[in-house]
Amino acid sequence: QEFAHRRGDFAVVGAGALLTLGPDAHTIERAALVLVGVGMAPHRPRATEAALRGQPAVVATFEAAAAAVAESIEPADDAIAPAAWRRRLARTLVQRTLSQAAARARSAQAVPSTEAAA
Repeated sequence: QEFAHRRGDFAVVGAGALLTLGPDAHTIERAALVLVGVGMAPHRPRATEAALRGQPAVVATFEAAAAAVAESIEPADDAIAPAAWRRRLARTLVQRTLSQAAARARSAQAVPSTEAAA
């Protein structure tokens, strides 16, 4: 997920996530998050990643994780966007990207493996 003022512009804020779910397709086994546009370099909120492990892959979990990430970042004001706006945008994008990552993980589990058939 990313937000840019115009199509093709550099992202003002961006977020990416990868989730691995347990066999029940409901419990988070592994979480990886990265944000851009919230500091001088890409940001990995490792404490939030660790906190997601063992949690249910539901909207409430993703909302709490997004809030934690928003609190952990220290974006700067600049000519493109004020820090408070970047923080709010990061929160929204983290929640969305976690929801999409969970959906991708569930879809991947639902697809039968060709190796198992062989």
